[in-house]
Amino acid sequence: MGCKWSKDQEKAEASGDAAASGDAAAADKAAEETGDSPRLIVVFGATGKQGGSVAKALFKDPKYKVRAVTRDPESEKAKQLQEQGAEIVKADFEDASSIAAALEGAYGAFLVTDYWAHTDMDKEVEQGKTVVDACKAANIEHLVFSGLESVKEALGKSCPHFDGKALITDYLKEQEVPHTIVHLALYMENLLSQMKPAKNEDGDFTIGVDLAGKPLYMISAEDCGSCVRAVFDEPDEYKGKQIGVASDCLKMDEYAAILTKLCDKNILASKMTPEGLAELELPYAKEMGVMFEYLSAGEQERDVDLTKKLHPEVISFKQWAENNKDALLQLLE
Repeated sequence: MGCKWSKDQEKAEASGDAAASGDAAAADKAAEETGDSPRLIVVFGATGKQGGSVAKALFKDPKYKVRAVTRDPESEKAKQLQEQGAEIVKADFEDASSIAAALEGAYGAFLVTDYWAHTDMDKEVEQGKTVVDACKAANIEHLVFSGLESVKEALGKSCPHFDGKALITDYLKEQEVPHTIVHLALYMENLLSQMKPAKNEDGDFTIGVDLAGKPLYMISAEDCGSCVRAVFDEPDEYKGKQIGVASDCLKMDEYAAILTKLCDKNILASKMTPEGLAELELPYAKEMGVMFEYLSAGEQERDVDLTKKLHPEVISFKQWAENNKDALLQLLE
């Protein structure tokens, strides 16, 4: 399936500048002047990439207050969120009472579950259900969940970090909590870590996996939060819906060509197939092989046009690469 294009969304208010600078008092004053009380959004995983991006985006709009949930309120990231105006609360997915307390008085919540913290799908599903149950009990008006598709349903093969989120989605719908499901694309930032360019014996570099000519959806993790904020901005438009966000949809050789031109290094699309990846003796190789097999089937749907409407300043892969040129060059030394 090729790239999908669609829909509209307005930008954040100009008065959000005060909150963007971390001045929570100024944000409250701006909200008072408009006659609207800020809506409290509970952000789970606020010290991670996704949750941190959501918190950062919400800070920019005085319509919102952020309550950041973390297991370690004394962590450096938690302190940074507090400095920007977030209320920090300690809670643990394993402690239902702490989750319930974190949701008290909130309008909405953003939930991302972290399979990679323990690599246990059943545990991730139970943690997600705990939050869903707490949201239902707290009468949360809008829960935005970062979900993924069921690879097992599509391929008959298990990909736990996808399939667990699909099971949480099913449960969320069953419980009838007002919600929006957001499916994110692969992070561009992965090219700086687990998917960094690999150097060949001839001195060339390769990226990615052979997706049989199918395009790969990607987005910068930093842009995810603004898309989520736009969903909170228009609950009547997005409640009860499932949307996919991505800022680019290129083939692997096109991504490689952008990096080659920018970095002045010969960077090629990998010839490694998903099946070949699954056979490597590397941690989670089989699981990642199944994921890439799913992506190469071309069934994943992300909406580039909708993403640009939700977040007009969303950056393309080319822009992301230019912004991260120094880091990429270090990887290519």
